[in-house]
Amino acid sequence: MLAVEAIMRSLARHLGEDEELWGITGLLHDIDYEATEASMERHGLVAERLLSGAVPDAVIRAIKAHN
Repeated sequence: MLAVEAIMRSLARHLGEDEELWGITGLLHDIDYEATEASMERHGLVAERLLSGAVPDAVIRAIKAHN
């Protein structure tokens, strides 16, 4: 996961985006993987439930869209 965070931070820097927000997204993008690996169509939906109210909506949208 730390590699994904590093890549996301680098991309954010390169694109002039919010490095902290992108880094957090990279860290959390598979937070629900173990809970959903048997039914990947739920991947992202469980993450939304886990993270709702704890992180900005932009993070949740990116996590849900990465499939």
